[in-house]
Amino acid sequence: MHIGTEKTGSTAIQAWLDQADGALAEASYRYCVAAGRPNNTRLSACARDPQIIDDVRMRQGLRTPADVVAFRTTFARALAREVETHAGKTIIFSSEHCHSRLTTIEEVQALHDLLQPLFDQVQVVVYLRRQDRVATSLYSTAL
Repeated sequence: MHIGTEKTGSTAIQAWLDQADGALAEASYRYCVAAGRPNNTRLSACARDPQIIDDVRMRQGLRTPADVVAFRTTFARALAREVETHAGKTIIFSSEHCHSRLTTIEEVQALHDLLQPLFDQVQVVVYLRRQDRVATSLYSTAL
């Protein structure tokens, strides 16, 4: 699971993963489709506090906490089906929203609870960038 941080190339990584299905499959990897492509935002949409309706959830059509609760069940089933269909492959996730949007212990626990029954092990990869360089990059992007 790649969780990225702002301005560390997550978009480029996700674009490559999104178009590399053939190469990944040959090496026994699978970039998760159920979690949403190209950037697996359904992970944070599922794990975040159900009371928070943000832009990520709105893009999933989730407008109320009840929508979020129903989505959690539907998404968990879709994810389980994908993992079962691709048994034996290493499933790759990439979503910087797992870093920036899941900000409480409860939200991180919800993500853990989603993935734990499906995988023997989850390895988290995060790229860190010096904060002065992040600020410079954010400034130049804003121009």
